[in-house]
Amino acid sequence: MKNKAKDPAKELLSIGTGGSSKRFDDSGTWRAWVNNAEKHHRASQILFSTLISDMREHFSQGNKERNQDQKPFLLEVYFLLCYLAIENLLKALSVKKDPLLVSKGKLRGPLMNSHDIAGLISNLVIPLSEDEVTFTSHGQSCIEYWGRYPIPKNPSDLINGYAFNTRVNEVFIKLYTRLKQNL
Repeated sequence: MKNKAKDPAKELLSIGTGGSSKRFDDSGTWRAWVNNAEKHHRASQILFSTLISDMREHFSQGNKERNQDQKPFLLEVYFLLCYLAIENLLKALSVKKDPLLVSKGKLRGPLMNSHDIAGLISNLVIPLSEDEVTFTSHGQSCIEYWGRYPIPKNPSDLINGYAFNTRVNEVFIKLYTRLKQNL
């Protein structure tokens, strides 16, 4: 008896995996990294407007602290999207500079295999403003921990709290735009 193929249109979610080294390499062009960055950037901006609206509503009601019964702020998810957008643009710049960083079915070099935003910036010799240095200094820890999980791998890395200024979005957009213009 033959296995009947399922209709992907009727599946909740269908993701095919597998492929060749060539397909991997073809999918890792600098333009593909930019396209992925664009997705994260766009989602971050949609989320930012929701985040600001939620915060205004919360504080207009005289609230100072959050409690478990209130809808969560989406701050960590917003930052995760921002840092993923920056990381993808930095990797696009790296791959454009050296296409062999994605070759023979592998990501080549330690920076392509990590979330080290500061290392990517340093390797590409990209000058940053003081605000951009502050912003990017938290990228790796956000991607690896606080943007995704409630606790880090090590207790010594636990975050005690955040200070957040809405100007951070301006810094993100300015850096993102400048990086994109370098492509």
